Amino acid sequence: MVSFPVVYFASPLDRVTGTEVWAAVQDVELTVRLHAVVYNPQQAWSIPTGAAVSQHIQLINNAAVQAADVLVAVLPDTPSIGVGREIELAARMGKPVLVVCPDPETRWSLADVDTVDMSLPDDQVESEIGEWFAQLVRKEIEDVS
Repeated sequence: MVSFPVVYFASPLDRVTGTEVWAAVQDVELTVRLHAVVYNPQQAWSIPTGAAVSQHIQLINNAAVQAADVLVAVLPDTPSIGVGREIELAARMGKPVLVVCPDPETRWSLADVDTVDMSLPDDQVESEIGEWFAQLVRKEIEDVS
C-alpha cells in the first residue's frame, strides 16, 4: 500500500473574492489531492457571517499543522494573516512548505519555502506541484535508505 503525506491546505478563509480566484484555489487543492491526504480548515469550520471567531479555532488549526507532514498554502492576490502564521509555524517546525501564489520570487524570496507561480498556465502549475511532491517522496526514500 502506498503511503501518502498528510497536507495542511492553507488558503484565505474570508477574503477570497471573485469566482476566478476561488476557482484557482480549488484547482490547486484538487491537484494536491492527487498526491496527498488533505486537511482543509475551510471545510472543517462553518462560521456565520459577522460572528466573533474564537481563538480555539486557531489552536485547533495549529494542532493540525503540527500533525501534518507538509503545508501547502495558496495565496492569490488576497491578504491573509492566518495563512502567513500557518506558513511560519510549519516552517519553524521544519516541515516542507509550498506556497502557490502569483509572482512568488518577489513575495517569498526571503522565506525558507518552496514556491509555484499560480499565474502560469494551469497544466504547468499542476506539473510543478506534482514535481514538488515527487521530490518529497524521493527525499523520504533517501532518508530511509
